Amino acid sequence: MSLATRCPRCNTLFKVSAGQLQLHDGQVRCGQCKSVFSGIEHLTAADSTVWANLKLGASDESSSAPATHTLPDLPGFSTPAPRLTQRFMGLPVWARIALPSLILLLAMQVALGFRTTLLQQLPLNNQTLSNAPAWLQRWTALPATAALRIEGSGLNKRSSNEVVLELTLKNQQHLPAHWPHLRVTLVDSNEQVLAVRTLKPADYQLRDKHISPNLPVPPGTTLELSAYLNLSKLKQQLPERETAGFKLELLDGSPDFI
Repeated sequence: MSLATRCPRCNTLFKVSAGQLQLHDGQVRCGQCKSVFSGIEHLTAADSTVWANLKLGASDESSSAPATHTLPDLPGFSTPAPRLTQRFMGLPVWARIALPSLILLLAMQVALGFRTTLLQQLPLNNQTLSNAPAWLQRWTALPATAALRIEGSGLNKRSSNEVVLELTLKNQQHLPAHWPHLRVTLVDSNEQVLAVRTLKPADYQLRDKHISPNLPVPPGTTLELSAYLNLSKLKQQLPERETAGFKLELLDGSPDFI
């Protein structure tokens, strides 16, 4: 009974000797598909009559049975390309260009979906980001609702038709934050809604002149904001009802760099 091994990739049988299997820790290369595998792990018994006419050594390309090859001893061999790579290289040129582009696009969409979580893990400190270029500050800026916290607010009457909203915000994260939109809900003494207005960053004023409104809110910074609300139209529509309080909510706007 002769020894034989079977290629796990193309299922071709090969006659082998113990000497061949002792070399290279039993690693051999298929003469049919050129894949490298362990000849020892895939040993099988071959009928002596079937293998009687086969000789050990290099395969003969002119053999009448081209599907049967004998594994040669290889002093040095490289691992062949995986089957997936071979299939990829067999695709049309347009497909080989489109497929990586599609994978890159999907990866970017996934990264954007987890952008806030990823940015919060970055080992950046306040001083580094404060001195960073404007584009980097904008790119690393977190949504307002993920970074800013309301620490104080008040509504003061300036005249019969005007009130001023005063607000204190703090960026509690180690990354910059986008400027928030503010939803102000005015209510009467019975907590009934009188009016709702959404303020954009351009609608409120900064008390600290050292903070630039053209850049994201620096990390760890406390903001003092003021916004003036004209109530003349509200009084015309609801003359019998007075503004007694307000509710405030932070909203995320649309970052200009996306």
